[in-house]
Amino acid sequence: MARADGSTGRGLAAAAGRGVLLAAALLSTHADGAPGRRTEYKTPATEAYKSADARMNAARAAYRSALLPLLRSPDPYQRRLALERLQHVGGALFDRDVQAALLPILEETALLPSETCAREPARCGDAPAVSNGMLAAQLRRSDVSPELLAAYIVARPAAVDAVIAAGASLNAPDLSKALPTTNKPAAQAALLRLTLPSPCGHSTAPPSVVALQDSPDAAVRRLATLALLRVTGCHYPDPSAEVRKRPLASVAARFADATDRDVLADCVRLGEGAEPFIPQLLAQLQLPPGNHEQRLLILQALAAVGQMTRAKQAIPHLYRMLLNRTQRPLHGAVLSTLHAMRPHRAPETKPALLALITAEPELFTKAVGLLHGWGARVTAAELARLDATYRRGCLSDDGDVCGAQSRVLGYLAADSKLAFHALGRDDDRRE
Repeated sequence: MARADGSTGRGLAAAAGRGVLLAAALLSTHADGAPGRRTEYKTPATEAYKSADARMNAARAAYRSALLPLLRSPDPYQRRLALERLQHVGGALFDRDVQAALLPILEETALLPSETCAREPARCGDAPAVSNGMLAAQLRRSDVSPELLAAYIVARPAAVDAVIAAGASLNAPDLSKALPTTNKPAAQAALLRLTLPSPCGHSTAPPSVVALQDSPDAAVRRLATLALLRVTGCHYPDPSAEVRKRPLASVAARFADATDRDVLADCVRLGEGAEPFIPQLLAQLQLPPGNHEQRLLILQALAAVGQMTRAKQAIPHLYRMLLNRTQRPLHGAVLSTLHAMRPHRAPETKPALLALITAEPELFTKAVGLLHGWGARVTAAELARLDATYRRGCLSDDGDVCGAQSRVLGYLAADSKLAFHALGRDDDRRE
């Protein structure tokens, strides 16, 4: 029976404290009894978990042994089944052999029904049909062995597009190791292309790439130039600046060649590395409207440069395009480019975007998102006009677009300290 002064409780607490100290001493005592040296404290549970883990490892190994022949099967449906199974086991089985088996599958483009669709045709509409290559691209992890990747591309240069689409790339050190393994121009060009999607870095120019600027093959020379610009630091000063002079001059000269139809696409491939060519890109953009695809490539190149300092030069030109009705087919791409740049607010921001929303309500979400992202403020009258456009758009919307519009408009209203009532599911949309 507990005493009124609580001594029984204190006794229990003291006993518990001694138990904690004893457990700590056991955990910090070596098998020979010497204190202070940590050793493993085994319990029945520890041994049970170890045994279970060993059984799981054995099961995974057996499962991998069953899937690997299916991945290498000549039957596309067996490959498809193995790919679908791999989707559910994550990276646990993604070893070197599985990586090697996935690389050739990346090239497959035929759309195949899923296992679920084949078993239950009524469920074929649950998900769009995809190819084995698309599934393999989803499974291909970024830690695929560079040696395997390079060897595969050397053997099959035509696969480079599929491999790049799957998100693969080679960095400068890996490229330096791979290039000496081949003297075939097609393989050299493919390896150089694999460097372009890699992060824009601050690296010493690989001598093997520098040498390929004098290759007898025109495609290899062009790609070596791009690779050098990509790996030697993009917009950052670097100790290889002298090495950059030749490739910079080479690409700049291509803008003056009316027969060169690839320079814009190459600037897109350069990503941030295209920053030195923003003056040339803007000069092309300001020419009288011509080839729609070319102008799209210019916008994609500017978006790829992103938030680099020189990109700010493009902002006034892009807003003028938004105010130009003849450029309407490009307005969505212009907004995407401005989103990628994330610039400080320009004087043209607010009037251009408000006018655009009125004229092209299908661009509402992107345009209002830009206003909010740059900290714009709207008046009550301006918010009312935006709100009217938003409500008209929600009359026939399935909910997804309306929900996105209500979010961005709510953010803009809150920034401007104005009230905004979003349409809910139960609102009468016939108002």
